[in-house]
Amino acid sequence: MASLYKQRYTTKIPPNAEIVKIDGKKKVRIVGRDGKTKLLDFVRGRDGDDRMVGYSPNWMINYVDYDGRRRVKSTGCRDKTAARQVMTQLELEVEQVRSGVLSRRELRLAEYRVAPIEDLIQDYLAHLAVKTVKGRRICEAYRRGSEQRLRQVLEECQFRTLDDVNREAVENWMLLAENKGTGPRTINCYRSAILAFCNWAVKYQRLASNPLAGLFKADESRDTRHQRRALTEEEVARLLRAAELRPVAEYGRPKIPKNPSKPRGRHNWTRGPLTWENLEECYRLGLEAMKNSPRKIKEYRRIGRQRKLAYRVLLTTGLRKGELAAVTVDCLHLDAERPFLLLPGSFTKNGQTATIPLRAEITEAVRAWIDEMGLFSLDPVFDPVPTIRNFNADIAAANIPKRDERNRVVDIHALRHTFGTHLARAGVSPRTAMAAMRHSKIELTMNVYTDPALLDIAGAVDSLPAF
Repeated sequence: MASLYKQRYTTKIPPNAEIVKIDGKKKVRIVGRDGKTKLLDFVRGRDGDDRMVGYSPNWMINYVDYDGRRRVKSTGCRDKTAARQVMTQLELEVEQVRSGVLSRRELRLAEYRVAPIEDLIQDYLAHLAVKTVKGRRICEAYRRGSEQRLRQVLEECQFRTLDDVNREAVENWMLLAENKGTGPRTINCYRSAILAFCNWAVKYQRLASNPLAGLFKADESRDTRHQRRALTEEEVARLLRAAELRPVAEYGRPKIPKNPSKPRGRHNWTRGPLTWENLEECYRLGLEAMKNSPRKIKEYRRIGRQRKLAYRVLLTTGLRKGELAAVTVDCLHLDAERPFLLLPGSFTKNGQTATIPLRAEITEAVRAWIDEMGLFSLDPVFDPVPTIRNFNADIAAANIPKRDERNRVVDIHALRHTFGTHLARAGVSPRTAMAAMRHSKIELTMNVYTDPALLDIAGAVDSLPAF
C-alpha cells in the first residue's frame, strides 16, 4: 500500500525568528519569502543547539515496487490532490508489471522519458569517460566539447526531458543557425553531439527508438573556409631554407623608426619584417649580433635544423602533426633493408598500426639528428613539433602567401596535401597513393589531397595521339 508524506528535516533557526510557546509547546515563528508567518516545531539538535523542523515542498510516495522492495519517490507536486493522482498512476503501473500487462523494460522507458534530462546527461558523460574507440580513451577536450554542444542544443530547443526531443525542433534550430551565419561544418558538429546522445539513450535502454533518426546534415560542400593547397617544388625549397635560417635571422632584422621626427630610443623603433630577399642578409647580421654568445648561436641553429627536418619528414611521409609528435626513437627502423617508421595504432587517426617507408636522405638526416642529440629509445625525435605560429612566420619569410587567388590556405597540414599532390604528379597510381596516404577511400586521396592546380593537365592532353 502506497502512502503520501512530506520529507521532514531540521535546520538552524534564522536570526529573525521568534521562539514562542503555544499550548505548552515551543514553536518557531518565522516570516517566509512570501511574507506569510509560519509556525514550525522547535527541537534540540544532537549537539544541543536550537533547531526547527521543516518539510519538503513536494509530496513524496512511499510504495512497494514490482520486485517487492520498499521505495521512496518524489511526486514533483506541491498540491496533495495532484500528488495523489501520481501515486495512483504509480500503483497502477506496479500492478500492470506484476500481472504481465506491462514489461519492466517498458516501465523503465516510461520513467526515463519524463525524467529530468540533466540526470541523463550525467549518465552520458560518465559513459564517454570510460568509452574507448579503436583501443583509445576519448580525450577530455573532446568530452568537454561534446558536452558544451549538447547542452547548447538542448537549451536552445528547450528540451527538458527525453519526451521533448523531436526532429522538427532540431531541424528548425539548424536552419536558424544557418541563417545567423554559422558554417555548415559547425552546425553538423552540434547535430552529431545530440544525435550521439540519442543513439546512446537507445543503446542503453533510455529510449525505445531515436527521435532524430533521419535528421538531415548541413551541406558542407559550401563550407570552403579552410580548403588547403599544395606547395610547389620551388615553394618547398624556400620554406626549408627559411625554416633553417629564421631563428638566427630574427636577431638580424633591420631596425625601423616608428616616428623619425621623435628622438631616437628603444621605444621609438621596431624590427622590420623578414622576407625572402633579406633573409640571407638578416641571417648574417644575426650571427654578428650574437657573436659574443656562441652557445646562443648553436641553440638557434639547432632549432632551425630541427624545424627543417620536421618539415622534410612531413613532406616525404604524409604524417599528420600529431603523429609526428608521437614519433620516438624506437618507432624508427633505420637499419632495416628498407628503412621505415612503425607508428602504433594508439597515435594514428584510424587506430591502426602504420608502416611508413622512409627515403634514403631522410633516413640519414634522422640518424644524424638522433646521434647529435643523444636520444634514447623512448625519447621523442621531434620535440617540440613546429607550431602554427612558427609555420606562419616561416612561410612569410619564404614569401609564400597564406592564401592564394582561389582562397586556399597554407598551414602545417597543407604539407600532407603537398605529399599527396606530388605523388599524383609523379605518376603514382591512385591506389598506391591511397595506401601511402593511409586513406580508406580513394575519393579522399584524389579529390581532397590532390591539388589540381599543380597537375600537368596540358601535358596530359599533349600526350594524346594526333587523332
